[in-house]
Order: sequence, then structure tokens, then C-alpha cells
Amino acid sequence: MDMYTRRKCPECRLRKCRAVGMLEECLLTEIQCKSKRRSRKVKTIQEDDETKESVPNPIPPPKPAVKSPPEPDETDLLIELVGKSFSDYRNNPEIVNRWECFYELSTKTPPNLCEIATIHVQVLVEFTKKLPGFMRLDSHDQIALLKGCVVQAMLLRNSCGYNKVNRFLDLKRVVRDTGIKEDHIRTLTDFFDNVAKLQMDETEYGLLIAIIVFDSDHTDLENRLTIDKYRDRYLSALSRYSEAREPRRPQIFAKILSLLTEMRTLYHTHAKMVLDWKQREQLTPLLCEIWDMR
Repeated sequence: MDMYTRRKCPECRLRKCRAVGMLEECLLTEIQCKSKRRSRKVKTIQEDDETKESVPNPIPPPKPAVKSPPEPDETDLLIELVGKSFSDYRNNPEIVNRWECFYELSTKTPPNLCEIATIHVQVLVEFTKKLPGFMRLDSHDQIALLKGCVVQAMLLRNSCGYNKVNRFLDLKRVVRDTGIKEDHIRTLTDFFDNVAKLQMDETEYGLLIAIIVFDSDHTDLENRLTIDKYRDRYLSALSRYSEAREPRRPQIFAKILSLLTEMRTLYHTHAKMVLDWKQREQLTPLLCEIWDMR
């Protein structure tokens, strides 16, 4: 007999058990076997019930956490601050009211460009003070940066006024009232039209002016590395904001930066305009100081 046949043949299994000395009273009848199986089954069920009762109620799974919006980083805060600061600069009532008079064809009083430009410089100074990093520079570099950026910053700010008013500009009248040559004025209005095509908002204007301000190429600067570091921050901020604001404007960041080259070219046109202007009006002390015209 082997293991296989012993399990398959009950008679052989019984014979072997008797041969090794198993008592007859240990043998169970069929009825006793069924009764024993039933009692074993009942015991198993009772043990399962006791186990279930002993296990505490399962802890409900945690509810999925509600994702909170990410905290703004330094660049986001910089973008927000510059946008608000430029909005104050652009909508300054002293500048807006005078430009309204300048564009009003029915006015009989020629515009006082010296007065407008002086107010422009004063408001620009207040704007630059709000730019993160500017007030950390020493006063020597602050003055040098202001002198270097004022022409380009005013050109960019004036393009906002020109686009906002959106009126026909009577060049002959402007030439007559200001003494500025017509070809110089046309050069400016062409630039204003190019700016309008980019459809920049106030934040993009503000960031671009900040990039103009923090230009280490200006003369008579002492902390050029620090200025470059701040300029890089504003370049990164403008890149992030302009490309995220309107993805359908292809290569908008590069197009906005191209205005820097165009404004450098206009710097020479502005110098010629000031000479024409100086022959007609006396420049204020502030303009003489900022433009180095004694």
C-alpha cells in the first residue's frame, strides 16, 4: 500500500489501522462521522462571528484633499507690483489732462511741452522708486540710471497716451505749435503705431520700462553687476507674463524686446527734437539736469 492507494481505498486503510493495533471502539459509524462534521462546521462559524465582532469598525478612507492654489512666488509678486505701479504712472491726472489738451484740435492754446515733460520726469521718478531693487542702489547709481532711461521711458509712456486717445494727429498744427520738425514727429508716430500692434497691457509696459531703467550700459555707474542682476529678474518676469498672457501672440517676448533697439535709435531723433524745442521754449532746470543741457 502506498499513500495514493491508501487514501483511495477505505477498506485497505481500515485493515492497516487494525493491523497496527487501533481499537474497535475508536471506529466511528457513518452517523457519528456526519454528526462530528456538523459540530465542526458550527464551531467554525461561531469562531468567524467572534472574530468579526472583535475587529473594530474599519476607518473610512480619508476624503481627497482639496488642492489649494499654489502660493505666488517672487516673480509673480514682482509682476503684480510693477503692473499696479505702472497703472498709477500711466493714469496720473497731471499727465493725462495735459495730453488731452495736446490732442484736442479745438484748443487755441499751444501746449507747454516743457511743463508736460517736467511732470513726466517727476512721475517717472516716483515710478522707479516703486521698482523692487531700485532703492537698494546707492544714490549715485539711481541718478545715473534715471538720466539714462528718461528719454526711452517717456517715449514708451507717450505711446500709451497716443494709442489711448486714438485720434487724428494734425501734424501741421503740432509743428506750428511746438516748433518740432514734421519728419521728427512722423518718426515718433511711426514708433507709436509699432507699439500699438503688439497690444501690450499695463503690466508689459511697466516691465519693459523697468528693463530700460536697469541698464548697466549707461555711463557713470558703479554697481553694474547688481544692476544686471535686477535687470535679469525683470527680463524673466516679462518673458513669463507675456507668453502666458496670450499664447496666440507668437514670439511676443522677442517682439517686445525689439522695441529697445528701436528706442535707442529714437534717442538721436529726440535729441534733435530737443534742440528744435529749445530754440522756442526755455527748458526747466529739471529738464536741463536730466538731459545734461546747461
